[in-house]
Amino acid sequence: MQRFRLCFLVAVALIFGASSLYSYNRDMQVVSHVSSTIKAIGWASSELELELLKFDLALTGLAADMVETEEVELRFNLLWSRVDTLLVGEENRPVREQPGVLPMLESFKAQLALWEEPIYSLSSDDDATIAAILQGLSEYRAMAREINVDTFEGESVWRQLDFIQDIRHRSNLYLVGLMLSGLAMLVLLLRENRRNWRLAYQDLLTGLPNRVSFYDQIAKELEQAARQQSKFALYMIDLNGFKAINDSLGHEVGDRMLQEVAKRLADTIGQQGLAARLGGDEFVVLQRLSTHEGPESMAALLWQSLSREVEMVDGNLTPQASIGISLYPDHGETKKALLSNADMAMYHAKQSSGTSVQLFEFGLNEPRLRRQKLALELEVAIEHDHLELHYQPIFDLEGDALESVEALLRWNSLEFGVINPLELIEVAEKHGLAPRLNRWVLLTACRQLQRWHLAGATMLKVNVNISPSIFKGDQLIPTIREALASASLEASALVLEITEDTTLWDTAGSLDTLQELRALGVEIALDDFGTGYSSFSHLRHLPFDKLKLDKSFIDDLASDPRAVSLIRTIIALAESLDMVVTAEGIEVEQQRTLLNELGCHLGQGYLMARPMPVDVMEHLLFGRFSYDHRPV
Repeated sequence: MQRFRLCFLVAVALIFGASSLYSYNRDMQVVSHVSSTIKAIGWASSELELELLKFDLALTGLAADMVETEEVELRFNLLWSRVDTLLVGEENRPVREQPGVLPMLESFKAQLALWEEPIYSLSSDDDATIAAILQGLSEYRAMAREINVDTFEGESVWRQLDFIQDIRHRSNLYLVGLMLSGLAMLVLLLRENRRNWRLAYQDLLTGLPNRVSFYDQIAKELEQAARQQSKFALYMIDLNGFKAINDSLGHEVGDRMLQEVAKRLADTIGQQGLAARLGGDEFVVLQRLSTHEGPESMAALLWQSLSREVEMVDGNLTPQASIGISLYPDHGETKKALLSNADMAMYHAKQSSGTSVQLFEFGLNEPRLRRQKLALELEVAIEHDHLELHYQPIFDLEGDALESVEALLRWNSLEFGVINPLELIEVAEKHGLAPRLNRWVLLTACRQLQRWHLAGATMLKVNVNISPSIFKGDQLIPTIREALASASLEASALVLEITEDTTLWDTAGSLDTLQELRALGVEIALDDFGTGYSSFSHLRHLPFDKLKLDKSFIDDLASDPRAVSLIRTIIALAESLDMVVTAEGIEVEQQRTLLNELGCHLGQGYLMARPMPVDVMEHLLFGRFSYDHRPV
């Protein structure tokens, strides 16, 4: 194909060259006779008219919000430069000598000076200013057009060419060659336009219509559905876990899966509608529905089609998709409403464990609205200290002494009441508030611990949970330095609890951060051990001081011998790595006794003490207390 294209272009060049050589000698007399006028006057007047047209088009495009103000300013400067060039210089003297040209150029330059300030402060919203400039510009366009026509078609010019009539006739061959060249160029242009259309409206990886093309199509579907009172369904489709496939198996595998998904969607919808790729692993299908038809059947077909295995070079993968559905006109009569509601339904399907397909319901929006309102209120709560820390004691299981307290976040929302801590953390993570929330917790916990130290509890430590977002960012170390400095607290009194999932995906980066923390002097505890995917090798490479057993291990301790063996193994492993083991969620005396016998150092749970506000915690700290004699 490339060779054919090259040969075709060579042939076009040869035809054009032969035609030019044939006509060269015949046209030399014409060139020498009219070069002083045609080249100077004709070119200059044409360029002036062309710059006027380009400036006109730029203004029109700005009014339609299709071009930027920079394009208008560029066209204005080029037009002004063209006028200045025509007003000076000996080479442009023939132009100025044309009837009416010089007064028009001087008048136009003065008008450009008046337009300069409005042009440089112009925006797409300035409809009145744009219209006024376009109206004034039309007068000069007409003048330029008249001069241009007179230049090329005026009687004086053509009278000079009468004597070469014979030469003109014999130059027909040159014209034919030029037409053939032009035709060839036209063919190439059409092909290039077709290629540009594909780039603009087609997804190059999958061959499906892209986002721009789909938006155009849905606009047409909305017009047709409103006119015919018909209905259609939108299926928003997202692949679950696609990022993990890309990250772990490579982009080639990810691209292969996307191509197969696109083919299956297009084959499934067939002539009933269209499928498009909006970007990434997000697809959308539009289905035209008959009067009594619903989306359930097509949704099932789409899901079944996507759930088949995809053959890869090194094995097979099974896509898992979440599908959200919205209907016109039931769930919206605009593109924005239908896409938003389908996306909301898809998100609900992705979050639900029991379904992969969800038809939009108006109640689905309530959780999202709740999260948005919570995020706004949480931002204010952080700023104005409307949050609260409760503290749960951690005891030495052998001697029953109070070793430390874990700071636990509590929030009583003005609108929604007491917020579950897990929901609070989720809202903070999803809305970018986690670093600020972590900073508030660290500052508050450190300052409270220092007050307790001054009151006499000098050996007490405080445990603070660190979110993944602040751990993986670059603000953790400065925030801890700030918290310790603001409370005048020794670093050894602070214990940072970090979940194993936080450190799993970037062991090298996690190691650097943990070593910086150790250099500060703070203790580091691996929280919720056993709930993630870390291996013993992963644990060996990271410098933790403490290991916290998740409550799920402790729950079965009294009834499952395998749980006892597993905990014994974990404790032995921790001791070999110089880690202190803390058991979470101790609720009955038998669990505490077994853990102590197995060599577990520390424990916390409802058996010994629940999380409590500051005043209750102070009563515990400075009164006579042990977990066997808890205050009621």
